[in-house]
Amino acid sequence: MARIAAKEKIVKDLTVSELKQLIHESITEDIEAWRETFEIISNKTLMRQIRGASKARLEGRESDFIPWEKVKRDV
Repeated sequence: MARIAAKEKIVKDLTVSELKQLIHESITEDIEAWRETFEIISNKTLMRQIRGASKARLEGRESDFIPWEKVKRDV
């Protein structure tokens, strides 16, 4: 089924089929986001890095981070 442009219609103008499709798309996006979240929090190494980065940020250790401009330039 074609993706529905939500900006083009208001809910009361949607058919049952279109509304079901919108709900399905929303749930699918949420499930994928949760799956990615679980993958991150189940990775002990990655979580250790995240906690370390959070602590460094709170302590103001700017030297532990790469400036955003450098990241954009190098990618």
